[in-house]
Amino acid sequence: MSDYILSEKNDVSYDYSAEKEIVCLEFDSAEDYIEACLTNDVFKITDKDWTYGSVKTREQLVENLTIGKSSKKVRDFFEKYREEVEQQLDITSYLGQGLSSKRVRRCSDDGDELNIDKVMVNRDDYWDKMVRDNKRRNVRIGINFSLAHFNDEMEFARLGATASVLADILTRMGNAVEIHATYCCQYEGSLPGVREFVVLFPVKRSHEVLDLQRVMSIATNGILRDLLFQIKRGVFGFDHGMGYQKEMSEDAKERANVFYVVEQKDTKSVDATVDTLDREIRKLAETMEYSQGHYK
Repeated sequence: MSDYILSEKNDVSYDYSAEKEIVCLEFDSAEDYIEACLTNDVFKITDKDWTYGSVKTREQLVENLTIGKSSKKVRDFFEKYREEVEQQLDITSYLGQGLSSKRVRRCSDDGDELNIDKVMVNRDDYWDKMVRDNKRRNVRIGINFSLAHFNDEMEFARLGATASVLADILTRMGNAVEIHATYCCQYEGSLPGVREFVVLFPVKRSHEVLDLQRVMSIATNGILRDLLFQIKRGVFGFDHGMGYQKEMSEDAKERANVFYVVEQKDTKSVDATVDTLDREIRKLAETMEYSQGHYK
């Protein structure tokens, strides 16, 4: 990220690349995201149903994101969609593909077999044992919650359900998986020389178990239409349109350090989701170039 410059505006830190024309806000947690957004509480909420959906209020939205909780409406849809995807995917066909587990012989001062040659030359590490030399990869998945105004919270839920299935399978394949809420839109604000506006914060870290409730918690209109609108208007001078929905560019993915970003086009139907997941899982299993996030 040598071409990014750390900047600050209205107490909000962000990275800026003049070469790539990207502004990126990266937060350490959902709580940090909420705090930064509400520090600049300037966007007036006029339609609560459109803004919050089944969550109803900002107070409930903040609570859900903080503790990892969702509304029953979102939870029911999320679980049904996830179940339908899993029924079509042959999960067992991927197991054993992604992790190199070659058995190698290691020398030590304790072990399984006595190495006579080493005993004869008075070496201390005269025990041999066979171990699995696992090459565990850290894989970051993004969920792009940049959705146009006509989408409801079920579209947010499709994104989260898809990411959760992918994370589950990649973990079973032996990878350490992260999930990040990501956002990307065409910039329509007051900063010159900016093409893409990117936001991200973690939903699941690589050492944590997959908590479906926490993934479900970001399936809500208000994460965008209340919280992010505040920072977009109050800090970055977005106009009334608040930018345009877009898929993350390769430059944005590289900055976010993601292997794959769940986009709305990939979740239009169960069949589309299954095809996308199969493609991305096999891509990761077949490549050795991916090491710690984005493809090198």
